[in-house]
Amino acid sequence: MSEVQIVITSDQAGSGLAAEGGGPLGGGLFLANRFEAKVFDPEIPYELTMTVAVSGGRLACESLTVDQVPNGPAVIGTVLRSLVIDSYLSRVREQLGEHKGAILVRKVTERTSTTVASRGVTSTEWAQFDQSQRRTGPVKASDVAELYRRARASADPAVYRAPTAAVARKLGIGRSYAARLVSRARKEGLLGPAIRGRSGEQTAQR
Repeated sequence: MSEVQIVITSDQAGSGLAAEGGGPLGGGLFLANRFEAKVFDPEIPYELTMTVAVSGGRLACESLTVDQVPNGPAVIGTVLRSLVIDSYLSRVREQLGEHKGAILVRKVTERTSTTVASRGVTSTEWAQFDQSQRRTGPVKASDVAELYRRARASADPAVYRAPTAAVARKLGIGRSYAARLVSRARKEGLLGPAIRGRSGEQTAQR
């Protein structure tokens, strides 16, 4: 099944200064400096590059560059509306977590007026950090409907045959919760009625 792939690049190891995009993340952890993350999303026909930095004690998208790929479609707003930044940030954390933050996320061990000593992050510390960074606000039914329709329009059979699962992956939530959100979007009239026995939605006949 196709999933969003993340490639993180950073050519420096900063000292956690705000001017470098770094700063505290809670739990004694800090981001050394801003970094770039290339996003390869099978449902988005563009090249995406996120710049990630600290904002309010969280990893946040500082900027997002969307480029047309060679021989690909032009960049248009209807596709951009389906971008879910939180889901990409979740994948960024997963990628960092495979290396427990690597050189980018560190644990402060000693701080003086002029220096900061640090070490790598343990598995337990990373799990606590990742949990603290997860989405806490409500998911909009309009976003769910847009993601569902985008999945149904995908050229990838693994995506368009299982649009609810695609919504779950995009939002970083469980499939059962995604199914409830899709049902809510239908009740609010943002998606057509379900088709018995298969994915999709009924549309009005002309």
